Amino acid sequence: MCGIFAYLGSNPELLGMLIEGLQRLEYRGYDSSGVCVHGGESQEFFVEKAAGKVSVLKDKVGSADIKTLRGGLGSDGTSNPGYAGIAHTRWATHGKPTNANAHPHVATAPNSQQHVADQIAVVHNGIIENYAKLKHELEVKGYVFNSETDSEVLAVLVMDMRKELGGDEEDLVTIVSAALDVCVGTFGCVFMFKDKPDRIIGARRGSPLILGLKNVGGCAEEGEETKEESLERANSGSKMPEFFMASDACAIVKHTRDVIYIKDGETVELTTKGYKIHDTVRLAKKARTKGSGGASTDGGVENPIVRLEMQLEQIEKGGYDHFMLKEIHDQPVTLANCIRGRLKKKESGGTVLFLALVFCSSCFENWFLF
Repeated sequence: MCGIFAYLGSNPELLGMLIEGLQRLEYRGYDSSGVCVHGGESQEFFVEKAAGKVSVLKDKVGSADIKTLRGGLGSDGTSNPGYAGIAHTRWATHGKPTNANAHPHVATAPNSQQHVADQIAVVHNGIIENYAKLKHELEVKGYVFNSETDSEVLAVLVMDMRKELGGDEEDLVTIVSAALDVCVGTFGCVFMFKDKPDRIIGARRGSPLILGLKNVGGCAEEGEETKEESLERANSGSKMPEFFMASDACAIVKHTRDVIYIKDGETVELTTKGYKIHDTVRLAKKARTKGSGGASTDGGVENPIVRLEMQLEQIEKGGYDHFMLKEIHDQPVTLANCIRGRLKKKESGGTVLFLALVFCSSCFENWFLF
C-alpha cells in the first residue's frame, strides 16, 4: 500500500504541508516519496523525488520557494490565486525503490502530439493488473515510459484518452473516467494537469480516498452556509475553498475535520470554486457513446459530509521516541475510556462500589465486570 496526499486552495505553505502530510502517511510506505507542485502562471511542474524515507525528500526539497510556484491563470483566463500539489509515499510493488520509480509520475506527450496538453502528473495507490498490455499499446503510439511501475501507465493513458476523445477538453473528469474504465485492478489516484492549474481530479476503486473540505458550504465550521453560498463567496474574492485528498484521514485532520469518503467507482473533480463527485462508469459509458462533449452533466453524486472524531494528538508520538512506547504509556487512559459507562454499580449505605477484573495476554483481552 502507498500514501497519497493532495491539496488545492490558497495556502502558500503548500510544499511544507505536502511533506507533513506524507510524514503522517509514512506507515503506508517508506521506500520512496515525491511531490509535484503546479507552477501556476508558468504552467510548469515542480517535481522532486527521493528514494528512502520522507525525511530524505524533505532535505532535498530544502528551501524551495513555493511563492515562485504560485498559481497564475485559471483555465478561463481569469486570475487564479490558488496553489495545487500532489504527493506520495511508496511501498514498492512494481520496480525497485528508486527515484525514477517514485511517484508522482509525469507523462509527456510525444513530439507528434504537442497540440495536446503535454504533461499530466499522477499519484497512485493500488495495482493495475493489465498495465503491461496497456503499456505496450501506448508505446506503439510513440509514448515513452521512464519507470518500471504500473502507475505511470495511468498518466500516459489519460493523456492518450484526452487526444482520442477530443471534443471538450475542459471535460477532464470524463476523460479520466474513460481512461480508468479500461484499467483492471485497484486504485486510489489523483491527477494534475499542466495546462489546468485550477483543477485536480481523483478517483477510487478498491483503494481508500478521502476528500477534506475547508471554507466550503455544508461543513460544520461554516455553520448554515449552503454549497451555493460558499461558491458565491469564493467568486466574490473572500475565503477561497480549500480541498485535501488523502489515503487516510490522519493526513487531513490537522487542517479540517469535515470530510467526504469517496466510494468505490467514483471520480471527484476539484476546482478553485468547488467540487463535484461523479459515477466513474457512467461517465465512461457516455464518453464511449457520445464523445466527451457535455458528458459530465450526469447530475453528480451526493455523498454526505462526515465530521472526524479523531484528535490530532491521537496520531502523533506525543514526545515519545516511537509509537509503541506512546501506546504503552497511553494504556491507563485507554483502559479508563474503555471502562467508562460499562461498570455496574452497587449502592451500599451511601457508598458506591466499583469492581473490574481485567485479564490480559499477548493475544486477547477478556473483561469480567461485576
